[in-house]
Amino acid sequence: MNCPYFNDFIRSVHEEIGEDAGYSHEYLAYWFAGNYNLGRLNTLIDTCYSGSYITGEYGEMTSYSITPEIGSEETAIYQKIFELDFYNKQARNTLKGAAGYAGGDWVSLKEGDSSITRVNRNEVAKNYKSLAQDTRAELDKMVQSYLKFRATPQQVVGDDVVSAGYYAGPGSFYDASYRGDRESLL
Repeated sequence: MNCPYFNDFIRSVHEEIGEDAGYSHEYLAYWFAGNYNLGRLNTLIDTCYSGSYITGEYGEMTSYSITPEIGSEETAIYQKIFELDFYNKQARNTLKGAAGYAGGDWVSLKEGDSSITRVNRNEVAKNYKSLAQDTRAELDKMVQSYLKFRATPQQVVGDDVVSAGYYAGPGSFYDASYRGDRESLL
C-alpha cells in the first residue's frame, strides 16, 4: 500500500535535496520508510510510527507503508532529521576526502602567469558543519513546539475527574448551581 501523501513528501525531498546530492527517489523511500530512521523520529516526538516495504524480484522497492498515517507536522520534523543526517554525512565525506588526498595542504599555487587554485576542503567541511548546527537548532525548535502544542494527558488522576461543585465552598455560586438551589443564587 503506497501512501499518496508520503509519496508526494518523498518526491519533494528528492527535488529539494536528493537530485543535487545524487540520491534516487528509491533511496529516499528506503531511508524514510526504514524503521531505524522512523525510530529516531519516534524518539524525538514520542510517537509510534513503523514502516514496512515490499521488494520485487530484483530487490527494487515495489511498495511501502507507514502506520499510522504520518501527518504534515511529523513529516516536516522528519525532513529536518534527514537534512541533519545529510549535512553531517557531507561534512564527514569532505573531511575524509581531504585526509586521503595526497596533494598536501596547498590551496593556491602560482608560477609566472599561471595559477592553480583548489577548493579548501576544510572550509567546505566547516560550512557543512555550520549547516548541520543550524539544522539541529531548527529541529530542536520544531520538536519543542510539536511536543508543547501536541501534548495530551496520558491519564487523569485525582480531583481532575470531580465536577466543579466539589471545588466550591458552601454558599458559592457553583455550589448552589450544582445542588440546583436557585434561590441562593439571587
